[in-house]
Amino acid sequence: GFWMNPALIAVIVTGIFFVFSQPMLRAYAFVTHTDPAIIRQWYSEPAAVHAPPGARPLTEQAAWQAAVAAIPAHTHIGYFPLVAATGAPIEAIAYYDHTAPYAQPIRILLNPFSGQPMHRLDSRTLPLALRAVLYVYAIHFGTFAGLTSRILWFLLGLLPAVLLVTGLIMWWNRSLRRLLRWR
Repeated sequence: GFWMNPALIAVIVTGIFFVFSQPMLRAYAFVTHTDPAIIRQWYSEPAAVHAPPGARPLTEQAAWQAAVAAIPAHTHIGYFPLVAATGAPIEAIAYYDHTAPYAQPIRILLNPFSGQPMHRLDSRTLPLALRAVLYVYAIHFGTFAGLTSRILWFLLGLLPAVLLVTGLIMWWNRSLRRLLRWR
């Protein structure tokens, strides 16, 4: 039971991070002396783009092609939402190949009318403290070492139930022994 505690604590802390991400990010920035503006760049909504006269928004296909052209080599697009509002920048999030899922993203904002990159945030340029935050997903869901860590995380998830059952059996045996002694 004792040896599963570090993994369970990691899952609990990362779960709290998911639920209370903004307060946790502010606290993390305070503790690590990280500039909050860097965090806002990653987690804020982009401002709308004013359309030039006569400009039409890109089609989904043209936006996808612009996003693929804007990402660096050895990356793949992992998140590409459909355009929600006219004038909203097109966001594409790519990930470096052969890294833990969601751990090393590149956030690219494209002009919704021309497809030109407006802003590019690469996780590899972040301070070390913030790069560590990007591994929260991989730690919480156990995807940091591929199938091996997923199986390990699954087994660790079963351990509390096993401990509950074995604890109840031990308690029952002790209670039954006391009852038999009194008779």
